[in-house]
Amino acid sequence: MINKNIIVGFGVLLSLVASKKEVLDLKVFTLDAPINWNYIPAKGIDSFIGYISIGNHDTLHFDYGYYSWQLDEDLNYYISNDSVYFSELNDEKSDYIYKFKILKKDFIKEEFYKQQYYFETINGERIKITIPKKSADGVTGAYFEKTGTKSKAKLSIYGQNLTPQNQKIFLEVIKTIKFK
Repeated sequence: MINKNIIVGFGVLLSLVASKKEVLDLKVFTLDAPINWNYIPAKGIDSFIGYISIGNHDTLHFDYGYYSWQLDEDLNYYISNDSVYFSELNDEKSDYIYKFKILKKDFIKEEFYKQQYYFETINGERIKITIPKKSADGVTGAYFEKTGTKSKAKLSIYGQNLTPQNQKIFLEVIKTIKFK
């Protein structure tokens, strides 16, 4: 049997680590990150890319360049008249199977989205934020179309299937991003 005091103590320790911050310098931008976050370099072709290990087996990806991902969701469907056509991966054959469904008259396209999108102003720039509708099942990220610098490069920074705790911390950290 696990002692409840040990579990509570471990939770307090994790909270303290997450609350203690340091400036993480990533060459073209900085952010105020928990001390347990670590930059992992990667090699990009036409942009500056890398990873940030943020704990609990979660990793953020970032891409600073002219063609950074705008965090748009690939819906894998096509709407025609009163039907929607979509594909699903057939695990048995490692191939896609295609299906269709007749839509109701009051169909709302957003029902097919796994993500929610909203905008915030960070350092005077309008930033696109995405979070999954279902916790830990999708992309949590930010897209900076303008960086407030002379460069026309954009930044996308995101994580896939983040734990609820890491998602919450990440959404606070992105507010501290400063471009050089």
